[in-house]
Amino acid sequence: MQSKKISKKNGFTLIEVMLAMVLISIAVLAIGSGEVTLLTLNKRTSEGMKARAASEYMIELMRRNNGNLQAYNGLVTQATSTPLFANPVSIAQFDANDWQRQVGNPTSLGSVARDAVGTITVTPGALPGMNNVQVIINWQFDIQNPPVPGRTVTFNTLIACNRGIC
Repeated sequence: MQSKKISKKNGFTLIEVMLAMVLISIAVLAIGSGEVTLLTLNKRTSEGMKARAASEYMIELMRRNNGNLQAYNGLVTQATSTPLFANPVSIAQFDANDWQRQVGNPTSLGSVARDAVGTITVTPGALPGMNNVQVIINWQFDIQNPPVPGRTVTFNTLIACNRGIC
């Protein structure tokens, strides 16, 4: 019976296998940390888009009810699922409750963020029959540790009063 000699060139050495495992481990860790960064940026972008949409939505509601713009002045949403007005009696109060649900309701999947707060300021414009409207939404981005500074979306616009009567 003849025995074959095993050549030293067949297979990998233990050091080569260990080096390959170290390189693969580094690559997997790099991909994993990149995934976490992408998820964080995705959440930030999503919250910003929701805040802009909620601000634009409220401005459109105010344009629809432009004869009563002062009723919106000083509205501040809270980070709660409780409506701002328990028994709304005006269009502005219905709009405020709807906006509350969109901005900071912690139980609503479509809200900006759990701790978002929206503020509306209405002031007379420089031109007769016009009002300056400012809609601000503030929230904290709560995924990172330590937390990053708060985020803010601000919309400023002019809304004409109904037939020039403010």
